Amino acid sequence: MKKTRNGMRITGLLLTMVMLVALLGAFSLTASAAAAEDISVTIDTGASITLKDTDGDGAYEIGNADELYAFAAAVNGGNTAINGELTANIVVNQNVLKDDGTLNGDGSNFRVWTPIGIGLGFMGIFDGNGHTISGLYLNDDTRDGICLFREINFGTVRGVGVIDSYIRGRELVGGIAGSNWGNVEYCYNVGTVVGTRIVAGVVGLGYVGLPLAVEKAKAGFKTIGFDVQAEKVNMVNEGHNYIGDVVD
Repeated sequence: MKKTRNGMRITGLLLTMVMLVALLGAFSLTASAAAAEDISVTIDTGASITLKDTDGDGAYEIGNADELYAFAAAVNGGNTAINGELTANIVVNQNVLKDDGTLNGDGSNFRVWTPIGIGLGFMGIFDGNGHTISGLYLNDDTRDGICLFREINFGTVRGVGVIDSYIRGRELVGGIAGSNWGNVEYCYNVGTVVGTRIVAGVVGLGYVGLPLAVEKAKAGFKTIGFDVQAEKVNMVNEGHNYIGDVVD
């Protein structure tokens, strides 16, 4: 992309934001050393689930699908800065995808996922500890931000893989996050993501995602962007930005 003074300012601002977020993340790890208090929420099945921090590290342990749904309910209910950690591989649904990556059936027998971070976004730390979440299913082409996390707002998500999942929405659709204003580290998606605009395997390539992807590529990381609109793909490949108020 062309290097302009405005472009250099935006790049510098972006790098400053990334550094600030990294510092905030480090501070959160130190500040959250105290044990988290139990939180009880009602999940989609009507069951009451209590999230616990049994090891006292400031993060709620998530070891099954109900606890994952409870964590989402707690965050979406206003506890936006809580921390969570996976203690096992999580299976929400089984055999969501066929071998060719298409949906297995009409989806009526699958448990529907509600993304984490609806409203103010996710501001805490979510550590997958290298585990996977399989069988996420959300199929609604009238909704935006359909992902594992709706929005990461100065939070950190790391070390988790989303597999055998079908995520279909309208805009800001991704495997891990639809909108990222924080850190996404060592995450991956091996599933099907479908949308009409700003669709990505891991993080949506929107106002923040696209410039961040460019900076990651400049830093030497292998970065791959996806979009369903050929015009946008061509613009990026030609060095132009398709986001109106961000310079090339």
